[in-house]
Amino acid sequence: PFTLDIDHKRWLPNLKAMEQASRDIDAAKKQGGLGGKLAQAWGSLRAARAFIALYTIPVIRHQVPEVTRLEPTY
Repeated sequence: PFTLDIDHKRWLPNLKAMEQASRDIDAAKKQGGLGGKLAQAWGSLRAARAFIALYTIPVIRHQVPEVTRLEPTY
């Protein structure tokens, strides 16, 4: 079992970068034409870079307890 390290220094900046890239891609689609297609490609590359940066953040690993049986607490 593991959890994502959302306190990592790359987490929030790359989430914001992905959001901005998504907004830019949407604006480029609305623009249309060749310039819009190039802007879409550029936004996609930026989003991919941010995704890779997020994907490579190490996870926090946890030990599995000896007893994993769930018991009611009523």
